[in-house]
Amino acid sequence: MQVLNLVRKFKYNSVTLPDPNDSMAPDQVREFYATQYPELNNAMLEGPVTANGVSTWTFMRAAGAKGRIKAPEQAQTCDARELIMKAVASGAAGASSSSLAPVRESAQFTGRLVKVLATRDASGRAMSLPSSAFGMWG
Repeated sequence: MQVLNLVRKFKYNSVTLPDPNDSMAPDQVREFYATQYPELNNAMLEGPVTANGVSTWTFMRAAGAKGRIKAPEQAQTCDARELIMKAVASGAAGASSSSLAPVRESAQFTGRLVKVLATRDASGRAMSLPSSAFGMWG
């Protein structure tokens, strides 16, 4: 029987990190290097992979999007032109929605917007509004 002393190495991304202390557990090494690489605080530890007397531990960065909600399987597509036409129609019908109050108050803007939408072709090109449609901001 032969006793081999293994050398520990730690990898993070493409960086090979030396073992700071043989008596530290791999999780303690992760905490040690977290001061230099803060993303290691949430990293997972994989390994060891032993080859040629070297024991290699790998820090795998936790992947994910912070605060992202999983999208539904079938996203409902919506045409901006269709939404605007519905808003103008409901505003003209006297809907009591407070969000449409500015549209109802500006009959001139609504008329210009409807005119632009009615002349737009269905080719998918961007819609341009005349600067006069924006009143004092135009």
